[in-house]
Amino acid sequence: MDNIGPPVATAAPDASLLASQVADSRTFFLQLAGPWRERVSVALGGWELCRPDYAVARTRYPYVVLELVAGGRGRVSLDGSEHRLEPGVCFASGPRTACRIDTDADAPLEKFFFALAGAGVARALTHAGLLHGRARRVPALGEVRELAEDITREGRRHGAVAPAICARLAEVLLLKIGEEPARAASLGMGATRGGSG
Repeated sequence: MDNIGPPVATAAPDASLLASQVADSRTFFLQLAGPWRERVSVALGGWELCRPDYAVARTRYPYVVLELVAGGRGRVSLDGSEHRLEPGVCFASGPRTACRIDTDADAPLEKFFFALAGAGVARALTHAGLLHGRARRVPALGEVRELAEDITREGRRHGAVAPAICARLAEVLLLKIGEEPARAASLGMGATRGGSG
């Protein structure tokens, strides 16, 4: 995932920024275009329950995207590095990361996603251990899920301070993901290049 570069600015909510193969979702759009005031800003995000046919493949996206699996199973390929997806696994993809996500039709993915922008995103992801095509298992899924729920709730409120609140919560979320116990639970050994890992 060395392909993290500056996000491409967009102005208005664009349905193409969201996956269409979802059975249910709670999403929000905050600040889609820069300049971003926060070191780590949340441009858009939310929660989604994928349909059994969910498959997303992209080589470009305007933001860095952090994803946290809350339920179900699937697979993700990040620039050719493949990882199993199950509850507690998180990963990030950059604007130029080749990213493919497939759900298991028998256990569709339930996940949170947050499109991030700002000058501090790459550093925060590095500290969380999420650069270079890595997926990570979080040690305390309940706590991390609560933070993801908080970001989603605050983002959907659309208040004047929602962007600042979501930015602070996103920084805390990344800090929790990067806690030392999570480092030992890295899924890097389960990754393969173009294989079934």
